Amino acid sequence: RGGSEWKISRQDFDFLMESLEHIGFFRLKETYRFEPDGCKQWWTDSPTVDIVVTRGEIKKQVSYYYGCKGIPEAAQLDWLSRTIDVVAKTYDVVGEGEF
Repeated sequence: RGGSEWKISRQDFDFLMESLEHIGFFRLKETYRFEPDGCKQWWTDSPTVDIVVTRGEIKKQVSYYYGCKGIPEAAQLDWLSRTIDVVAKTYDVVGEGEF
């Protein structure tokens, strides 16, 4: 597995930090995948996004399966995932697919 590295401006970094606070990222569950996570239903063959944030000594990871349907957090996680990709300009690696 290869790795990639990007640098963003301080302004973009601050915007991402504000985005995390806006959706209450540090209060979210660790997973949104199946019924025990609150999914009312789930569709197969959908992608998963893992968002990992380290702030000082605190590390938070949220794993969201796009096939998880019926959770109120879905729109926020989708928005945050796309926002990270736009700010970091990672679409050339991850693509711009519709879920």
